[in-house]
Amino acid sequence: LIPIILGKIDQEVYGYWLMFSSVIAYFGLIDMGLSIPLIKALKKENNNLHRTQELIVTGLLLITTASFLISFIGIVVSIFIEDLFGVNQEYKNDLGAVFVILIISLSLKLVSGIFGASVYSKERIAHVNILRDVSLVIGVVATFIMINFDAGVYALAIGEIIGSILILISTFALYKKCYPNTYLKFKLFNKNDAKYLLINGGMMQMGRIGNIVASTVDTIIVTAVIGPAQVVTYVLVSKLSVLFSNTFASKIASAIIPGFAALFSNNNNNELKNSILKLNYISVRLAIIGACGFATINELFLEFWVGKEYFDSTLNIIF
Repeated sequence: LIPIILGKIDQEVYGYWLMFSSVIAYFGLIDMGLSIPLIKALKKENNNLHRTQELIVTGLLLITTASFLISFIGIVVSIFIEDLFGVNQEYKNDLGAVFVILIISLSLKLVSGIFGASVYSKERIAHVNILRDVSLVIGVVATFIMINFDAGVYALAIGEIIGSILILISTFALYKKCYPNTYLKFKLFNKNDAKYLLINGGMMQMGRIGNIVASTVDTIIVTAVIGPAQVVTYVLVSKLSVLFSNTFASKIASAIIPGFAALFSNNNNNELKNSILKLNYISVRLAIIGACGFATINELFLEFWVGKEYFDSTLNIIF
């Protein structure tokens, strides 16, 4: 959709959209990492209906409270969006409304995450992921339709919230299918469960915080230092390298983790060491080939994709 978006939305406005998306990721940390300890607890209490209901209701009330909190903060931020993000007076009202929509969309996703975690505990991971992917695709289609009706940046926000609503509805439906005899009653809230989820969830957040900072802080800095219009060029030039690392290079690491864990648990240190050295041998060469290929074809890729005017040779070398 990006070539269409750039033809319909001012580059500066789209730059703010990209920056808002990065800022919203930090708001998402308020979920306190509840999903992983919730999945573990539900697996443990799989045959105890009452305990299952207590855990789900407790997680749901915690995340709903957090969602209301970030929605309130988001509304306050939108009021002062001109001062906080340096938004031009011309775009203040539209971008303020868009920011609120993004916050509400995030809140819906946080709530759906509890239902998703409940389904995960039943080993229905693929089902949840498929429903989420389908919902997001429908959101993209909605964006495409709205943007062709000249809805501007609102098209992006509407597509986002449609996807979030569909994710919430579909994960709740799947939750009811997996737990047909459970009922969501406030009186089932359990303080001990809340303490367990918060303590164990907080421990899981450190890696996530590092990942969010690594993937979003550059966009925020570029917006603050150079300007939102330059964010678009920055993001587009990096697209191919990010695509390579996310869809190919990172999959190698994910695939070998179970094998490494098995070697480590069996104290097979020599084989573990040799495997790491072999992987390093392959990954260094993969990195060199990938980087050379990226540097060579990225300009041509951008020219065909969005136009040569979005290419920057210095950024190309950096990425």
